Amino acid sequence: DAMSYRFRVVQPGLLMPALLVFFLACESEPEVENRVADADPGATGSGDGSVDAAVPVVVLDGAVIDAVDATPVVVGRSLYVSPTGVDSNEGTKESPLRSIITAVDLAEAGDTVWLLDGTYDKTTDKTPAPGMPAPCGQGFGVVVPSGVTVRAVNPGAVIVSVGGWIGFCLQGGTVRDIDFNLPPNGGVMLQTQSGDSTIEGVTFDNLYCGGGSGWEAAIMTKGSSRLTINPGRVQNYVGLKGCAFLTIWDQSSVTVMGGAIDGGEEGTSSGNAFIIIRDAGKLNLVGTRLATQKHLYGIHILGTAELTTSAGTTLSGFLGSAIVARSGQTRVTLAGTTFTANNTAVLQPFGYGGPGTIMRIKATDCTLSDNSRGFSSGYGYQIDLDIVNCKLLRNADALLINAQGTVSVVDSEITGMENGINVTPQSKCALSVRNTTISDTNHGVTVNCDATSTIDLGTLGSPGANTFAAKTANLRALGVGPVIDAIGNTWTASAQGADLSGKYQAQGAGAILEVTGGSGPNYTLGTIKARLAQNN
Repeated sequence: DAMSYRFRVVQPGLLMPALLVFFLACESEPEVENRVADADPGATGSGDGSVDAAVPVVVLDGAVIDAVDATPVVVGRSLYVSPTGVDSNEGTKESPLRSIITAVDLAEAGDTVWLLDGTYDKTTDKTPAPGMPAPCGQGFGVVVPSGVTVRAVNPGAVIVSVGGWIGFCLQGGTVRDIDFNLPPNGGVMLQTQSGDSTIEGVTFDNLYCGGGSGWEAAIMTKGSSRLTINPGRVQNYVGLKGCAFLTIWDQSSVTVMGGAIDGGEEGTSSGNAFIIIRDAGKLNLVGTRLATQKHLYGIHILGTAELTTSAGTTLSGFLGSAIVARSGQTRVTLAGTTFTANNTAVLQPFGYGGPGTIMRIKATDCTLSDNSRGFSSGYGYQIDLDIVNCKLLRNADALLINAQGTVSVVDSEITGMENGINVTPQSKCALSVRNTTISDTNHGVTVNCDATSTIDLGTLGSPGANTFAAKTANLRALGVGPVIDAIGNTWTASAQGADLSGKYQAQGAGAILEVTGGSGPNYTLGTIKARLAQNN
């Protein structure tokens, strides 16, 4: 059970520092042998736990030290499992165990459980005794503790067919290169409850569409656990039949480092999403693709949950919306993310909002193209939407905001759609637009807010620097809203008083140009006033 020390001699000049560490650590002569740690032999072993005899090492009691950097390395055991093995065997490659549960129960931190080719199901793994306590709850038979790795010897040749109780419960462990399959009756394939866990090169097939209050998914994270998902050998985490992939509960957090969740089943349930983030859960997508042709939602977020996406993330093809938030105080931070061919990119649906329901969205360097709607929020909600340097292209509506709250659009492009920016809660709102082009749309900016609202498309102290080139009206005001500030912009030239360059001018020092009414390419205002120019 003791750890060992090793010295890897790479250059003669590095030998003396290594020997100095050795003499300080041990009084007796070390044992010299050719071996490596086999807990994760990817870099120095053959990939299946075998020894790389070309690497000389010095072994001391306690840990392993590499001569290059004198860093301790824990040396673990290799335990082998085969569907044709016997649980009374030694657990070697030549004499493997039969049950994954048995091997994991024997494993300690630093150990690797290697699965030989075949299918593991209820015929190979023992059922836990009734009432047996389990960290992830009754029904999870394979508990992978911190520091233990379970992986396939030959990636793609190992299937774990989950029968409810054979689900994996990660308590800080690692699972690699295994293909999970779920029977038609549903269930959870892998759950985390605590610690920092990792899965890599793992696929999930025949995912269950739980929906409703069940929130069942292939992967479920709970408690304060943290899970990292790496694609490794795989491009797509889900098989041909994929539905609910991941549910994040409590204060748990998940980071997906690339790869794709591509598939989906038809359905209309509120829980029919690839990923559900609830409670105070957190999800970070890093260069990950979510895609479907018949699934309703990509990510369903509620409670005080948080979603963050990074450059290279893509969400496409969702029949309802790529991201939907129905309740709670959610936060969404999007960076370098692409939304395409969705019904709606980001949605707060009509009819679900209530007091205290607010969605905070920050979108930077994003592209939304060929969706029916870009950002959409229904009556009864509150929204805090901040869009910076984004392109909204060929959507029916770029922004359709019927919620109260604040909307800011900066350094962005909105073009090729029916409507550009619609902020129409018929109550208090705040809209700010700067350095943004709105072109080839039916209407550019449409507002319907009450008289206490703020509509800021440019002021004397902070000119808008926007370019408006809509087909019907660049600015349309409904209801009985406030005076609209729209100073320092470029409008349709030679129309409704604009000059040849599309500018409005106030005449004289301190002069203000305000307009009202009208029905033309630049403004349709009714009884509301718009301030188009002002001089110092």
